[in-house]
Order: sequence, then structure tokens, then C-alpha cells
Amino acid sequence: MFEGMGVPLWLTMLGRLVFPIFLFLAADSFHYTHDRLAYLRRLLYMSWFMTIGNAIILLPILSSIPVVVLAGINEIPHANPLVVQIVASILSLVPSIIMVEGGFVMVILGLLFYIFRTNRIAQIIVLAIISVITHLFDPTTVQWMMIFAVIPMYFYNGERGSGNKNFFYIFYPAHIYLLWILASFFR
Repeated sequence: MFEGMGVPLWLTMLGRLVFPIFLFLAADSFHYTHDRLAYLRRLLYMSWFMTIGNAIILLPILSSIPVVVLAGINEIPHANPLVVQIVASILSLVPSIIMVEGGFVMVILGLLFYIFRTNRIAQIIVLAIISVITHLFDPTTVQWMMIFAVIPMYFYNGERGSGNKNFFYIFYPAHIYLLWILASFFR
């Protein structure tokens, strides 16, 4: 997100730990929540909020993708441009496992964390394997550094936190956008 903005590489490296830890904790909390539908609804609403913010930040990049897709669809014989626009607008509100933060592999990681939620060592092995796979597919990125998330995962005690769940729903987007604003000022 901050590449090309002069942000030190070590901050990006440190950030690689965050998403696997989030997925690990989400798998655990999803298991223990008393209202899974409300939990999923909160995640959906926050994903919409983050999508809007990311679209604003990345507007020059993201705005070209729908244009290319719509241009291709409009070339289909008998395609009604209005219908294409309506369908595209509706589909843009549906979460996509392809366009998820971190890529499709993070969806797999989250599912495997949930499947192996009663076996911490299996979860750690899964993260190690996925870290190696991501490095093999693209050795030029630092995504493999998510392997270091095994340290807090290993020491996680599984106990209920303070119960201030709303703090984290506010903290995550706030810190991302604050870092982006700071990086914009210092580039």
C-alpha cells in the first residue's frame, strides 16, 4: 500500500505479520462468538468501509479496472450498457475471494486456521507452508515474512480479551488511513 511513498521497507515487513494474526484471531473468535451472523455482518460492513477508503486512496489504479471490464462486456453482441452498469454496480458490493486483501491465498489461510483451530501446531505448520509457497511464487516480495506471526500465535493463551471489540473496528481503518496520510505528506 505504501510502496513508492518513501516508507521504509522494514515497516512493510512488520506489516506482513498483521493479516495472518487477524485471520488467526478471527477464526478463534468466530468459533466462540454467540452470534455468528452479527459477527459476519460486522466484518462485511467494515470491509465495505475499507473498500470505500481504499478506492479513494487508490482511485487512479482501481478506477481503470472497471472501465476495462465494462468495455469488454460492452463488446458482447446485444449487451445492454445500462444492464451492464447495474450488474457491475451490484457485483461491486459483493465480497470477492479473488480481490481480497492479500489475495486468494489469505482466504485459504483463514479457512485452514478455522479448520485447525483446536490444533495450534497444525495452524503454525499451515502458516509456514503458505509462507514458503508465497515466497516460491514471488520471491521479490516480503509477503513470506508473515511466517513471523507464528511467534504471537504460539504464545496466544486463548483467553477472552477486555471485551472492547469496537476499539478494533475503529483502530484498524484509522491506523491504515493515518499511515497513508502521513506517508503522503513525507514523500
